[in-house]
Amino acid sequence: MKAPDDFMRKRPRNRDVLRNLTLSGYVAALIDMPGLLDELDSLPGKKLGTPGRPATLPPAVAALCMLIVSDAGNMTEGVREISDLWQDLQRELGHRYPNYPALQRLSDEEFAEFQKARRKNSAILHPSAPTRQVLSYWRDTRLVGEGERHLRRVHKRITWQIAAELGILQGRGSYTNPHYSDVLYGDGTVLRARSKAAVDTSTGEIKGRRVEHDALLHHQGNETKATGIKLVILGASNGHPQERLIIDVDTAKHDEADVGVRLIKGAVEGFPATRAVTWDKALEGRHVDAVQKMGIVVAVPVKNQDGGPRERVLGVKTLTRVDGSTVAYTVYLHDGWPHVDANTVGKKKVLVPLVGRQILRRKNRNNIFRMYRDYTLPAAQEEGAAGIPASDRGASMRLSLTAKPEDKASKLHRAQHLRAHRSTELGFKTAASRRPSAESQNSWVKDHLLPQRLAPVYGADRLRIHMLFMAILKNTRARIAHGIRMLETR
Repeated sequence: MKAPDDFMRKRPRNRDVLRNLTLSGYVAALIDMPGLLDELDSLPGKKLGTPGRPATLPPAVAALCMLIVSDAGNMTEGVREISDLWQDLQRELGHRYPNYPALQRLSDEEFAEFQKARRKNSAILHPSAPTRQVLSYWRDTRLVGEGERHLRRVHKRITWQIAAELGILQGRGSYTNPHYSDVLYGDGTVLRARSKAAVDTSTGEIKGRRVEHDALLHHQGNETKATGIKLVILGASNGHPQERLIIDVDTAKHDEADVGVRLIKGAVEGFPATRAVTWDKALEGRHVDAVQKMGIVVAVPVKNQDGGPRERVLGVKTLTRVDGSTVAYTVYLHDGWPHVDANTVGKKKVLVPLVGRQILRRKNRNNIFRMYRDYTLPAAQEEGAAGIPASDRGASMRLSLTAKPEDKASKLHRAQHLRAHRSTELGFKTAASRRPSAESQNSWVKDHLLPQRLAPVYGADRLRIHMLFMAILKNTRARIAHGIRMLETR
C-alpha cells in the first residue's frame, strides 16, 4: 500500500491560486483578517504623549510595513512598495489610529503636488510614508533583544489560529500511521553573508567595511561549504503546495539538531496533536530520544556505520505465543529495526525482521513520555515466515523506543539503533514524504531575499526578526490561498 502522498502526487499539480493576488490585495486581506491587527498591536512600541522622540507609527502599522519589507526582500525595495501603498493604508487605517499624523490622508492639493513631483522623479517617496530609518529604528529598539519574545508570541498565536483553519497538526492520524498533515518537517539552510571582511594582506588589518560578524563557515549535507548565518526552519502542511506554514524559525551556529529539538518542543506544546517529525540525518540518536520523550515519533533513517548498516545485539527477549506459552529469541537491532536469528543450526545468522504493530505512549508524572511498540514474529504469508517454526509464528512482544535505565549498563544507545518505523512501512513513507516540503521551504525563503539570495540584514538577531515576519507573511498567504481554494471548490 502506498502512502497518501503518493496518491496525491498522481493528481495534476495545483495551479497557483495566488497568481492574481497583488500586494495591495494582500495587505487588504491582512487588515480584514480577524484579530490580526489586535495581535500586532500587542508588539512593543512607544505610546503617544510619552517624552522623547515622538511615536511615528502604531506597532500594528509598523509590523504591516515589516511584512511588506519581508515580501520585497530587503528594506530599500520594501520602503518603495510601502510608499506606493501608503495612500491605501491611510484610507484603511486612519480611522483606527486618528492620533497619528502619518496615517491621516493628504489634502487634495498636497496629494496633487506629490503626484506631480513623482512623475518627474519616480524615486520620490510619499511624504507621510515611513522611511528606512523609521522602520530600522523601530526594529532595533523595540524588537531586537527582549522584544523578540513578544514577536515570537504573536507569531505563535497567529500560527495556531491559521493551522486550525487549514487543518494542520490537528491529530487526524495515529502514531503508527500518521496523517501527512500531522507531521512536522524541518531543515537547516545557510544564508550567505551580505559582505565579507576586507583584510589588508600586508598588515592583516580589517579595512573599514561593514562586515557580517555572525557569519560562520558551515559544512552542509551535500559536502559543500558555505559562509553565512544558518537558519533552522520548522514547518507543516496540509498537502496543498501553497498551504504550508512556517511553525517556527531560529538561527544556529553549528548546532542545527539542538536548535531543531528546541523548536520541535515549542511546536509540540502549541500543537499537542502532532504525531511525527521528519528531518534529514542531522538528527542523531540523542536528538531522536529527546524528541520521542515529547510524545511523538521520529521518521529519520539510521546513519550507516563503516559503509554498512548499523547492527547491535539487544539481548534475549521473551515472546508470547498465540496459545499463551512463551519462547525466547535473541533480538538484533539491524538498520534501525528489530530482527531475530532464525538459524538454529550453524553459526551463520539468518536475520528475520519482526512485524511492527501498534505504537503506544505513556506519560510520566514529570510530563515526559515513554514510547513503546508491539512486535510479532511474522505469521504465514509475511516476510521471513518460512524461517520461523509454525508454533512460534505470530508470537508477540513489546519493546521500548525511548532509553531505559539498564541501557547505560549495557552501553546501548537505544535511539541510535532502534527507530519507531521501518523504512518500508506506510507510517515512515507518509512522514518522510514531507521532506521535499522542507527543501521547498528553504527555496521559498531564499527566493524572497534580494539581491542574489543574500541575508537581508546584518546580524543574527536582526535576521531572526526578519525571518519571524517572513513566517507571518508565509502563513497569512497560506490562509488566503486556503480561502480562495475553498471558494473555488464550492
